[in-house]
Amino acid sequence: MLDCDEMYTNEKSNFALVYLDDAFRSADKRHNVRKLLRLGWLCCLFRSIEEQKTELWNLINPTMAESIQKADIMDFLQTLTHFVVVINKSKLFFVLKQLNNSIFSHTEMLVIDEDAVQHITPSIAYLEQAEENLSTFLGKIEKELPRRINRDDCIELFGKYGLFRSYTMREQIAGKRLATRKLDTQKEM
Repeated sequence: MLDCDEMYTNEKSNFALVYLDDAFRSADKRHNVRKLLRLGWLCCLFRSIEEQKTELWNLINPTMAESIQKADIMDFLQTLTHFVVVINKSKLFFVLKQLNNSIFSHTEMLVIDEDAVQHITPSIAYLEQAEENLSTFLGKIEKELPRRINRDDCIELFGKYGLFRSYTMREQIAGKRLATRKLDTQKEM
């Protein structure tokens, strides 16, 4: 649950790192509701794959047109990829900084913190690789898309590129699976 007090009083809280990110706010520092809804879609646990697909199309296409422009899909994808790569990397850097500070200020926690640092460091490197590949990944999708896209083509695209889950999206962008991730037993889209 979102803690607005924490978000506004602690600039390094998880809430602030995500919801106060410039990607989710306008120039006048107001939240961009469409982008927050996209984040909600990505983080939501849907009752079924079909429900997730329907909600995806309704979110991308709020006017319920038969088809939408390529730019609408790309704008949606830029929001999702920013969250799954850039914001997650920021959160891990913040955790790493906290752990490093505790190493120097609390020597009795040194072993625990060093172990945590050893788990976080490869994840940061993985996200840095994904961030380097991000524009190429989005460019590849954009080249593949026709000028206008209908619901079925949109759903097919999301399935092809693993865009229904944040971890598969990161894997597609990075070009590899993070070694620590366990195999997903749920049927892929």
